[in-house]
Amino acid sequence: NANNVDTLFSTVTFLCDNMPPVSAVEVPAGGATYDSVAQISGTAEDTSPGVLTKVWVAINKDGTNFFWDGSTWTDTGGEPVWHEASGLASWTWDSSQVTWQNNTWYRVRSKAKDKAGNEETAGSGNVFKFVLPAVELELTINANTTAGSAMDVTVTAKNQEGTPALIYSKTVTWTSDDGQAVLPSAYTFTTTDEGVHSW
Repeated sequence: NANNVDTLFSTVTFLCDNMPPVSAVEVPAGGATYDSVAQISGTAEDTSPGVLTKVWVAINKDGTNFFWDGSTWTDTGGEPVWHEASGLASWTWDSSQVTWQNNTWYRVRSKAKDKAGNEETAGSGNVFKFVLPAVELELTINANTTAGSAMDVTVTAKNQEGTPALIYSKTVTWTSDDGQAVLPSAYTFTTTDEGVHSW
């Protein structure tokens, strides 16, 4: 009878997660043109057993080292300035305070991090163009047209810089206090007009 006794050892159960999460920018869409970008949004996911903890967004003027730092565009030498987004699997970032500049291409990238500390290597993101919205309509007519004769008219939707609002898409209608006037038909601008249409 050897009287052998087992030694009881405590055990620890754990999960191993060495895979980084992935994220993607959905809005603004790549290659699109916008005249308003008040919010940037996207998605993120992590393979089980990973648990998402943070998502960040970085914006720069495409092809330059100028990144939005929260208050202005700063030349960082190419180092991204990251802003924490709200939400995880479906996330948003308030971009209403960004001073978007007319006829400028921007790049938006995202990256995510999980509970294990795995951090995504940011991809190329989405590149989009921003143009200023229309603030006024300018009517151009031929002042030398003979009364009772048809004349050409042009309407230009202009932004605050006085240049055409390239993606203006509202409807222009006509009225007159001249009971005999023959007016152009209503017209809804399209992006192919680039802010200018003639009748």
